[in-house]
Amino acid sequence: GFERVGGGYQTERDRKSVGRELTEDERDDLEDMLRSLVVERAIIKECMGFCISKAAASGEIVETITEALSLSETPVPKKIARLFLVSDILHNSSAAVPNASSYRSHFQNSLPAIFLSLHACYKKITTRMGIETMKDQVVKVLHIWQAWSLFPLSFVLKLERLLLHGSVDPPPEQPAADEQGDGAREGSAREG
Repeated sequence: GFERVGGGYQTERDRKSVGRELTEDERDDLEDMLRSLVVERAIIKECMGFCISKAAASGEIVETITEALSLSETPVPKKIARLFLVSDILHNSSAAVPNASSYRSHFQNSLPAIFLSLHACYKKITTRMGIETMKDQVVKVLHIWQAWSLFPLSFVLKLERLLLHGSVDPPPEQPAADEQGDGAREGSAREG
């Protein structure tokens, strides 16, 4: 399985005690799908369909996806594909499938950790184009969630701040550009 983030579950009994529903084979299938996920509509749709059809195990599925999205060694395109999967699951969480709606609350609990790990990945990108591409793709997902009213606006904005700044606190206020400019001119005028 995936490397566990924070103390994982050691025994089958521990797994069952937290309402886990996937069989070992189903969990292996999910992990295989997550490993091979790419930004391709049909592949993401297939994985999303699996997740929605196994909604009784939404807690375990969200935990597995969160672990997969939080691995530091995962390349950016795979992280983006997994984020698109999260978005598709959330979009279909209103389906008339028992327990599908539980995905929303499970993801709401794990998204801050996911976005903090996306921030760490974002900070490691060395090219301007790579930085802009990742930022654009992730922020676009957040704007879609906002348009769908999946989460409160304040929550979506916190996720965006986590991605860009690694913190839910707004960035410190920067003096306006003209104030900085005036100060610099005044300083140089006094000196000269």
